Parts: sequence; structure tokens; C-alpha cells
Amino acid sequence: MTKRSTTATNSNDNNNNHSPTNKRIKMADGGEVVLNWGDWMGSYKTGNLVDNESERIDRQKAAFGGDTIARLKDLNVLIVGMQGVGVETAKNLILSNVGGVMLYDGGIVCKEEHRGSNFYVTREHVLEEETTLGAASLTELRTLNPFCRVDLLDGNSTLTEEIMNKDVLGTRRGYAAVVVATMLPKKELFQLNELARANGIASSWQLRMITDATGEPTQTLAISNVEVLDSKPKLLDVAGVKEGEQVVVVTVAKMNTDLRQGMEGLNGMSVTVKRVAIASPTAAKVDTRGVAFKTALGLPTESVVSNFERQYDFYKSAFDEDEGNANKKFPVRTITIFNRLAFVLNDDNGKKMLEKPASMHSVNMNLEVTQSSTPSHLQAIQVSCRNLARDAGATNAPRLDFHEKNNRWPQLHNADDSSQMVEIAKSISDSRKDIEGACWAQSIQYGFPMGEPHDVDEKRIARYSRLFAAELTGFCAFLGGAAAQEVIKASGKFTPIDQWVHHDEEALVVDDIAIMGKDFQARAANQRVFLVGCGALGCEYLKGLALMGIATGKDGKIVVTDMDRIEVSNLSRHSCLEKKVGDDSEDYFNDKFWENLSVCWNALDNVQARQYTDARCLFYTKPLLESGTLGQSAITNYNDGKESDDNENQIAMCTLRSFPYLPKHCIEYAKQAYFSDYFEFGPDVYENFRQDPMAFFEQLDTMDSGEQSRALRMIKAFIDLQEEAGGSIDLMPDEMEKSSGKKFWTGTKRRPRPVDWNDPMPLLMEYLYSTANLYASVWRAEVVRDRSEFQAVVDELKLEQAIWEPSGDKVDLSEGDNEEESGDSGEDDEKLKGELYKFAADTSKLQPAQPQEFEKDDDLNFHIDFLTAATNMRSWNYDIKASPRHAVKVTAGRIIPALATTTAMVCGLVDIEFANSCLACSHKAVTSFSTPTLIWLQAVETSQHLHQTLPFQSPRVGCPATTSFTSWDRIDISYKLNELSVEQLVAYLEKSFGVTVNRIFLHGDTEDRALYNALDKKKLDWTISYNDEGKVQLVTVEKVKVSLEQTKESFMKKFQGNVSDAYLQVYRPSEEGEKQDYFDAVFKGRDYLTLGVDCHTEEKEDITLPCVKYTF
Repeated sequence: MTKRSTTATNSNDNNNNHSPTNKRIKMADGGEVVLNWGDWMGSYKTGNLVDNESERIDRQKAAFGGDTIARLKDLNVLIVGMQGVGVETAKNLILSNVGGVMLYDGGIVCKEEHRGSNFYVTREHVLEEETTLGAASLTELRTLNPFCRVDLLDGNSTLTEEIMNKDVLGTRRGYAAVVVATMLPKKELFQLNELARANGIASSWQLRMITDATGEPTQTLAISNVEVLDSKPKLLDVAGVKEGEQVVVVTVAKMNTDLRQGMEGLNGMSVTVKRVAIASPTAAKVDTRGVAFKTALGLPTESVVSNFERQYDFYKSAFDEDEGNANKKFPVRTITIFNRLAFVLNDDNGKKMLEKPASMHSVNMNLEVTQSSTPSHLQAIQVSCRNLARDAGATNAPRLDFHEKNNRWPQLHNADDSSQMVEIAKSISDSRKDIEGACWAQSIQYGFPMGEPHDVDEKRIARYSRLFAAELTGFCAFLGGAAAQEVIKASGKFTPIDQWVHHDEEALVVDDIAIMGKDFQARAANQRVFLVGCGALGCEYLKGLALMGIATGKDGKIVVTDMDRIEVSNLSRHSCLEKKVGDDSEDYFNDKFWENLSVCWNALDNVQARQYTDARCLFYTKPLLESGTLGQSAITNYNDGKESDDNENQIAMCTLRSFPYLPKHCIEYAKQAYFSDYFEFGPDVYENFRQDPMAFFEQLDTMDSGEQSRALRMIKAFIDLQEEAGGSIDLMPDEMEKSSGKKFWTGTKRRPRPVDWNDPMPLLMEYLYSTANLYASVWRAEVVRDRSEFQAVVDELKLEQAIWEPSGDKVDLSEGDNEEESGDSGEDDEKLKGELYKFAADTSKLQPAQPQEFEKDDDLNFHIDFLTAATNMRSWNYDIKASPRHAVKVTAGRIIPALATTTAMVCGLVDIEFANSCLACSHKAVTSFSTPTLIWLQAVETSQHLHQTLPFQSPRVGCPATTSFTSWDRIDISYKLNELSVEQLVAYLEKSFGVTVNRIFLHGDTEDRALYNALDKKKLDWTISYNDEGKVQLVTVEKVKVSLEQTKESFMKKFQGNVSDAYLQVYRPSEEGEKQDYFDAVFKGRDYLTLGVDCHTEEKEDITLPCVKYTF
């Protein structure tokens, strides 16, 4: 059988608080060592113990979770049809690591037209004239994932026989799903449907249990306060709880936490979860987004209610005093408080549960979804806000009837077949008019059928017939991803599509060469595409470009660049396998390169690179195709350079350092404070000091005070370690109180508990094992990978816990993020420098150290094992739930959840948009590229917006009114004969745009450098003066005078000199070497500068002009 993944079922991986079963290991000398630790660790595993399958699906596991990954291994899938959609579906399911995939190609032999949709069909396959589509694809599909069984159904077997198979691919399981990715005759399709349902294959579609409707990650929320209100106040609104009844109000830790979604899943426990709301007079106009309201929510619930009661009484009194309000109802609004929940106690167990509040976890509620069978699909009304869906529904039944009548499908561009299809559609529509709930040609308004007859769209149905035999690469990729995702949903993950997905790209149809015409094919062949990124998205795009015949002409070209190395976890999404794009590669990606491009195509996973390519496309006026995925979510547009990494949840340093209360706090601390300090930063600065002490002390002066102290302490610690010097640990006192007298360890501040090394738990041995081996790697010593051998070494050492005594130093109770050292830190640093100077004279006796560069995908390097042990040690200290190894790996390694299915769908949609862009450029009458294209996938009661494209805007060279420009605008200034001075440029800008220039700088530069700064100009008016007593206002007159005159002279020289000279003076690197050579190469290759201009209007409104292209 295929090797099964063990990580999803390993109890130690799910919760490190569980003690593993004791294992007795026989030693070579006949002794015995008992192991009860470390089964979850990866560093001791070599050879057959390494779980390569688990490593491949880290990104997928981050999106699905371990339970779903395990269930996917139980899925066997039969794929019927190996044209474009079939091979795409097979590829995506194999990469998704299902148990097995069986292919059925119906004996269709490879032809030339198949090379545009099935990416495994080669010219040799076509010339052989006997190789079937499945045979051409089988070998390559198997290479995608050695842990998924893939085979081709024997030509002598029939679908009806195979679907009854109860031992598919030797798995002792039958099929869980059948994907029909080709056109089958009506009789065969209905028979296949009935057999599947009769054998339980389609039961998961007929009545499906959904354990996770959206796939969004659940939240762990710390409870900061629990209040038992014996009598519910009048203004407090809790559904089902009457005034005066008891209710428990729970406040979560973060003020901005929004509990609007998914709280139903908490019901069914010993308490019932309810919303908390407060009544407020409408006239009060409370701003729920304002600071005052959010601050008020930080108070206890009784105080919040008391404040609102005073407000209520004030406005109610004023309302009653107004005679005009007689017999009127006092207007009140209900404000839901989203950082609180009410627990309605159903029994005594609920009360006991609240005695020790810690944290809550959002739970996914199970849903049941029913879906109808294939025959009923063909008659059910398809409701849509667009009439095309009505006619699309009318094309499914006619094509089946056409085949039943002619024993073949409609042929490409066959006028007789299209006429026949139209007549069949009309006949079916007329026959269904009197059948309730059937689909027939009727008008639709507001998305609903009106029952009024509507002419069948003959043009659309005829076109459907003419193009029936054709396949589009983008559509194949999208549908293959969607079909594979529907199969995965059999695991209970995500909500299935409600019967149909329909998407129509009318603008692509030109009716010449198959679909898009000769002009498109000629233009596509000569496209010059710059593909930035060659990861999962990039490989999918390359496949699409090849299938569409892009860049096959004499002027065509595809340039691919990627700066990242391939990670094992990428292989679950790659179907195939460095010059970095950025400010430091503009000597290669120069003006000529960008100006010759037809389109830039992003396939990136970081914001900085996307912002750079976006800025380049704006400057060179090139179309940009953008996309990205995050688990089951995707985006296919770019938000005009406003994207930022700052939207990630930032954790306050004081929380990480002193007051953790969530598992992620412990993970981040283990990564930032433990690993980074002791195995990356520490060995690095120590080695710099050991190799060249004087150079290190020079470098030390360039560091800020905090980094200086950190570096000095780490070096001293590494030297002390070699001298076997001991250290000390200060623990906080047990009874800490704030100056107000309030207990310190309340709310989310958990009192830490010390570890007892005299009675070690398994976690302590895991921590010792990973830490000791990491230090061995730092000191280039041999690691001890065998756990039994390590256990024997530890036992032989007979380690004892040191006796701790309080230092007597005052403990810092600060809750802020101020990282500055205490007042005497400078004095301590000087002492450390003095001690290190003693070693600087002769460092030959110091051992060399090897800094550890964090690598998440190498289990043998102890990195993830150490972080997991350190995380859970800290979690144990603060009584926080332990984190499984994979959760630590995902968080610390910044692993982005990714799915092959999502990647395929989004790439297919962008392929379609690329085709749209080619047509928009080659056919003036085509306008759809300026119209956003939408695809909606229905999920439960809401629609999920999957795809939207934004129109390409023609750039405007020149500048409109200073308050109305966009990112597409640019100011062009050209003075090639006589170059402008900085003074003349400032005057030109101020006169042309009616502004006062504050600064002129290199466009995009964020540092405080400038060709011109108005503040420097003001220094021209500075003078040295005396006060009335004759004393000099500025100390050391002569020195200050000289300095001021030099400043004025320097400014005037730059101000009155050429703009290009000022640019060189400010931005050219001063040190000779690689950076200066690169700068000179880029500067000599251009006859222009790109400048940014900060200025203000007469009304003192600060504005930034569009990019200025100054040609000289």
C-alpha cells in the first residue's frame, strides 16, 4: 500500500502535553535506557524514518489542517476524459495528495489539436497515431507525487464495471468520487450517475456533512475578564435573558477583536452563547468607531452599563420635557458590543466551567447540504442576474439530444449542426413550458424567472454549437481546479458549489481560428512577456503560455526570473520545475528591456517585489497581470501600490517578553528571543569579534545603544561558555502588585511557574536534546542524533538544579514597548567593552563559531525541534496550551497556506484575461478588456467573490490639476540642449503648478536625502548675532561662522548647478566598489532622472506631484 502520512494521527504532534509511551532501548553494553520523550521530533529521524510525504504538504496542511489531510488519503477518484479539463483535474488531485487517481480516456488517440489543452501530449505522440491521451499523460502524472497512486484504466474495462470496483489501486477501498471531464452520451451519463449513487460514491454529494464551511482558520481568544451579573440590567440586551435574570458576561483580551462570525459553533456546551448589546438613545449619536467608545469598552460591564444609563436618563428626560413628543415613543438604537459574549448558564456544569477562565476556541458548526441528481439538473431552473445563464442552461439538454439523434457531437464551425442545435433547443423549451420548476426560455428580472416567454437566443446557441469541439487553455485550468476542489470537499472541508458554475467570455469569440481568430494568434506569437516569479503560480502560467502558443513567433519572447530556491513544500503545487528584480538589478532590467515588453506578469509572494514591478509598469506604461493565493482565497488584481505587509497582526513586545497568553506569543518569542539571539545573532557577532576585534569595535559604534548592549552581552556569554562559567536566572516575585495595590497577575497576565529539573518531564529532555545539538552545530562539534545515546549521556552527568536566590534588584513592571536600556546600561556596556578588550589582544584561543541560518525545511538541523520545545517550555511556564510541531513550523517559518486547486483556478482566470488583453490590442472594436469580469461561487447563504479584473488605464503624460492626478500620470520635462539648474527646476515647477516646492528627491526614495530642500534654502538668511548684554548667542563664534558659511556655499553650489550634478552629489555611493560601479552603470545607461516632488499649495495643503521624468 501507499505510505500513509503519520503526522495527522500522531498524538504527540497534536498536543505535546501528552506523554509518549515509554520505550526501552537496549544499549551495546547490554544496558537499557528508557525513552519517554521526543517521538514527535524530526532531528533523530534518518533513512526510512523520514516522513517525506508530510514534508511535501506543509503549505497544504496549513490550509486544510491535519484531519482533512488524513481524510484525503482515503479518497480514490475516477476521472473520465483526459482532454484539457480531465488532465488538469488529475494534476490538481495528485498534487493535493489524495489516495489514488484512476484515469479513463475512452480510447481517444492523441491529435494535433490536443496539444493546445493537454500539456503532456507531444508531437511524437501525435505522429505515433495510436497513443491515447491517458497513455501520453500517465508517466508524467505519476512523477508529480510518488505518494499518490495513479493508473490508467485498461482498454478492455468499461466504466460501469470499474465503478463497482471495491479495491481500487490496491487500497481496499472503492471510489469516493467520479469526475466526468468529457462529454458522455445521455444514456451513459445517466447510467453512470445512478450506479455511482447506488454504490455510495455520490452519497457525499447527495447528503453531505460539512465540518468546515469556509476553511478560514479558527481563532483562539484569551478571556481577560468574566463577570457574573446576578441581575441583568435593563439597558443590557441579551437574547432570551429577561431583566433581573442571572447572566455571565465574558470579555476577550483584545479591544478590537470582532466576534461577529461563527459564534454559533460554541452553542451546545454547558452554556449557551449569546450576543451582548446595549440600548442607547438615537439622539446621542454614539460613534462606535471612535476612541471614546472603544476606551469605554475596556471598563467592566457594570461600569459600561452605568455610563449608558446616565446617558439614557439624560436624553430621556429631555425627550419627556418636550411637549411635542407627547404620545411618541422614545427613539432608541441597539449597539452590539463585539468584544463581549454572554454565557447563559444552563446547569451547574456551566458555572464550574467559568471558575478558571483561560481561552476559548471558535468551533466550526456542522452543516448538511443536499444536491439533486444529473437528470433533475437538466430540468431545474438556473437562476441568475444575467440572461446568459438562462440560455446556458438551455444548451446542456440540446447537446445531449443532439448526440442521441446523430450519434456524434456538433462539429467545429459546422453551420448545419448549429442550426439543428437551435431547433432542438426551441423544441425542448416549448415542451417544458407547462412543467412546474423546469428550465425553459423565459424572461428573468432581478435574478428570478418571470414565467413570461422569451425568445431563445439563437445566436448564442448556434455559436455554442460551432465552438463545441474547441478548448481554451484558461477555461481548462479553471474548471480543472474547480472540479478537483469539489472532490476535496468530500472530506467535509468547504461548502460545495450549488449545482452550477457558469462563466462566459463573449469578447474572446471571433469565429475564425477555432475561437479567437488569426489576428489573435499572430499577435500572441509575437508577445514579449516578462514573468516575474516561477513558483507554483509561475509554473502554471508558463504551462498556459506554452499551450496558447505565446512567443512562438520570430519577435516573441518569454523572460522568466525568480530569486527563490525550491522548497520541499512547494512540490505539492508545482507541476514543473536568478536574476532578482529590484533596485539592484536595473543594469540588467534596463530601459531597453522594459520598453520592449508587451506585458509584465507577476507570480510573486511578497509585497515589496510586487510594488516594484507595479511602479515599473506605471513608469513604462506597460500592462501588469497580477495574482496571488492564500489557501482557498485568491486575488487577481492589484490595488494601485497601496498593499503593505503592515496588515499582519503585530504583537506588542511587552506581551512577548513578559505577559504571553496565547500559543502564538510563545512561538514568536522562541523564534525572536531564543533562536535569533543565541543561534543567529550571537554566533555572528562573536565570530566577527574573534576574527577581527578592532574592526568589530569600529562596527559597534555604528549600532544603536540597544543593539550594542545585545552584541556585547552575547559575545561575553559565548566566551564565558567556553570558560565553563555559570549564569543566573531571575524570576519575578510570586506576589507582584501595582502601585495602586491591585494584584498584578490578573486578566491576561498569567503568573509564570518555575520548572523542577529534579523531577523532569519529557518536555525538558526534548529541550535539552535540541538545544545541546544546536550548540554543537554552532561550535562545529559532532551532534548526538541518537536519542538513547543522548539519554545515556544526560543520565551519566547526574545534573542537579541550581539553587536560585533573588538578586535583590528592582523588577521592571513596565507594560510598554520601550526597548531602551535602563539608565545604567551605558556604564555596564563600558565595563563589558573593557573585559572584551582583554581578549582582543589574542583571540587565537577562542573557538570558531558557526551562526545558524534558520531553515524550516531541513528536519535534521534541529531548528524546528528546538523552536517547538522552547515554545512549549514557555507555554508550560505560563499555563498556555502546547503547540504541535507543525503549527510552530507554519508560524515561525512564515509558511503561506497554499492549494494546488486554488492556484490552478486563479491561473486559468488570468490566462483568460491575458487573451482578453491581446484581443483588446489587436481589435479596436473589442471593448471588454475595459469592463471588469466577474465570477461568483456560491457558498452557503452568501456569495464569495472569486475573480475580478480591473481595466487598464492609458497613461497621461503631463499633469492635470494638482488635486486630481492618479498613479498613471507623469510629468515629463526635457532640456537636452541646456540642462536646467536645480534653482530653475524649482522655479519651473512652482510656476507651472502653482505650488511651493518643499523637497525634490529621487522618486521612490524613503530616506531623508534630497536634491533640494527648502529648509536648507532658509539657512541662507541665518546670521550670527549678539544679545543686549554683549554675550554671544552661539558658542565658539568663529567655528560656527565657518560652519554656517560652508553650509551656505555647499547649498548654493548644488542649487545653482545642474540637476544631474546635484543627483550625483546626493545619491552616488561615496565608497568605491560594487555599489558605486553599479550606480555608474545605471546612470550612464539613462538620459533621464525620475524625481519626486513634495510641495504645498497656497492653502498650506501638503501634496506630492506625480513622478517627474527629467530628461537631460
